[in-house]
Amino acid sequence: MLTILGVFVVLLSPVLVLIAMLLAAEARQRARTRAIDRQVRLTDAIHAELGAVVAPRVDKRAFGPWRVTFSITRACADQVGRLLAITDRVLGHDLEIVFTRAA
Repeated sequence: MLTILGVFVVLLSPVLVLIAMLLAAEARQRARTRAIDRQVRLTDAIHAELGAVVAPRVDKRAFGPWRVTFSITRACADQVGRLLAITDRVLGHDLEIVFTRAA
């Protein structure tokens, strides 16, 4: 009886590993879709109010808050306060916002 159970476990282990890998890939895809959705909503809100002055990048780090990165030029540096207000209104408070200088 124990031998039959051992053979059953050995035969099922590749299937279980495959299922676990598929579930992990699906979770990763859902996370990527959520990040893209937030990025599109934020970009649309910024472009509606300020025009096409900046394109934010939104991503979610593992075990960390959402991060919004703005690459701004000197010409739009005076819009930082409005960018913060728009970001707060669209995405909420629990964010890490990073401003970098555009090349």
